[in-house]
Amino acid sequence: MNLEIIKLNPNNISLMAQKAADVLKSGGIVIHPTDTCYGIAADASNPRAVKKIYQFKGRDYKNPLFIILPDFNQFKKYGQWHSLIEETIRDNSKKMFTFVVPQKKNVLPRFNPGFKTIGIQIPNNPFSLAMLKKSGLPIAGTSANLSGMRNNYSVRSLIKQIGVADIYPDLIIDGGRLSFKKPSSVVEIKEGKINYLRK
Repeated sequence: MNLEIIKLNPNNISLMAQKAADVLKSGGIVIHPTDTCYGIAADASNPRAVKKIYQFKGRDYKNPLFIILPDFNQFKKYGQWHSLIEETIRDNSKKMFTFVVPQKKNVLPRFNPGFKTIGIQIPNNPFSLAMLKKSGLPIAGTSANLSGMRNNYSVRSLIKQIGVADIYPDLIIDGGRLSFKKPSSVVEIKEGKINYLRK
């Protein structure tokens, strides 16, 4: 297994984010620390890159990916906006949410084909935000684990797990051992009310 692993620290976030952005722009996939566990990222507008995530995880195409975006303005570009989204984030600043909303037509026509809704996250993680800014891309995301296996909170556990993967990521950003946090709550805005699909 020949993996490019780069150590992340508070002083090199911008440089590492640029390296990750370059990989994403070239159609590669990147494993990186997130607000919860380690996640895997790809250019959501590149079907071949998205396919790599499914191949890496051994994931069923019936299970859609979400996208991560840097702010509310970008959210409004890709998904239907509702004031409850901002209220939920503001009132629960220490929690991470994936909002499932109707997808804007023709924005990502080949992303999650067959689905009319899209899951969107706005991260707080400094590296995730820097990677979004450097790449300028809508980033497809999900947890960096093989399907049916546990989430990873360190690169060491990740490497042990992906030893049986069909393909490998193009770059791993090692942010050290992450504090254990539960996955994001998945929220649907339905008929003007919050509906939790996963707490």
